[in-house]
Amino acid sequence: MRRYEFLLLAPTTSNTVTKIALGLADSLLSNAAIMSQKAFVPTYIMPCDYAPGILTTILPDGSEMKLRIRKEDAENVDKLRRTEDVYVLETPEEIAGVFEQYFSRH
Repeated sequence: MRRYEFLLLAPTTSNTVTKIALGLADSLLSNAAIMSQKAFVPTYIMPCDYAPGILTTILPDGSEMKLRIRKEDAENVDKLRRTEDVYVLETPEEIAGVFEQYFSRH
């Protein structure tokens, strides 16, 4: 039927978010997102870096690593938030809600 309920990209790197925010369809994920926007298919994106600041993550060996989320990366996420039919998810728990919205029986 060539009908899709939505496109979900999770997680997405800052590189992919930037490409989508700028309309650069030069990878599989950015092309899928740009095409879904053109076809009026809602696009849900969960970026890795959505708020500027410093965060600490735990590496597989148990050690900590500090990461800087750049303001430029957060600005690209904000640009996505302002894009028609694009919805930014901040946590994996929000993904279940997307599926419930489209596929739950009422």
